[in-house]
Amino acid sequence: MPDAILLQDVETLGEQGNVVDVSKGYLRNYLMPRKLAQPATKGAVEAIRQRQEAAERAERLNAKSARDQRAGASCRGAPAVLLVCRPYHAVAETWTGEPA
Repeated sequence: MPDAILLQDVETLGEQGNVVDVSKGYLRNYLMPRKLAQPATKGAVEAIRQRQEAAERAERLNAKSARDQRAGASCRGAPAVLLVCRPYHAVAETWTGEPA
């Protein structure tokens, strides 16, 4: 039986990103046409693993940022650079948080 990587949560099989063992016909005729799974090739498994690691890193970074914010770390007074995108050109503006 071939392995498949779930692209979405499937109630009877598992969560997104899991590698599951399914029959060829179920994968080819049901899961793939509905974009619920893809064949678990070496490259696809590696890509999913890298995506999961990146998501975990981002989650840790967000948690650390939230802890720092609660601890009183602040960026007040430090200017921020905003990139304003408009049709046909982009403009970088400095913003200090003070009303204009």
